[in-house]
Amino acid sequence: MRQIFDFIATPKPRVSFTLIDTPQSTREQTSCGRRSKLPRPPPRLWPHPNSKPVLSRPFANLTGRRHVPVLIDANGVPFLLLKKPQSPYLSRIIRNKLEMHQKQINRRAALEDQIVLAKGEDDWDRIMNSTFGKRCNDEITGSWAQESINALQQVKNMVRVRDHRTLEITNKMREIVEKEQTLANMERDKRRKEKKSIRIAKREREGRGNAECKAAPSR
Repeated sequence: MRQIFDFIATPKPRVSFTLIDTPQSTREQTSCGRRSKLPRPPPRLWPHPNSKPVLSRPFANLTGRRHVPVLIDANGVPFLLLKKPQSPYLSRIIRNKLEMHQKQINRRAALEDQIVLAKGEDDWDRIMNSTFGKRCNDEITGSWAQESINALQQVKNMVRVRDHRTLEITNKMREIVEKEQTLANMERDKRRKEKKSIRIAKREREGRGNAECKAAPSR
């Protein structure tokens, strides 16, 4: 017993603790590495600052020879191909319009399926009402299918407006192509006449030069 008390009374050595800067955990390092390896989104493409609207064509005065654009239909999206290769900005516009159109199609299909299910719910409510004289849930009033029908009508109106707008743009672009072709033919004929008049003037100068040489007395 005395040995136990002696052990308790003996002073214990002091222990000092030193804080050591430890690196990040393996999990944090892995997450940081994954974030650094994620691909960055491509920069947003913008038109050239000096570019003019396509529908403002044709231009009266050009610095070079006129090139007639080609009207192309990309799955319902009309555009004028002015030169090759195709502009990345134009590709982005076409891609965005196609994605928006596909979203409208998917939304319309989803609402049509939802209307079928909602009509089944309305039929069930009518059966419950005729059998028990009340709905399954008295707090719900109106039709289950009506909201889906209204949303479907909104989507159809949006598609109708888009199709009408697309038809107007297509007609305008077709007129632009026709006007550009007419101006290109006129400018081509004008260049041919100018070249022909230059050749005729050159031949006349050469003829007068030959005549003067023959008329000059020989020494």
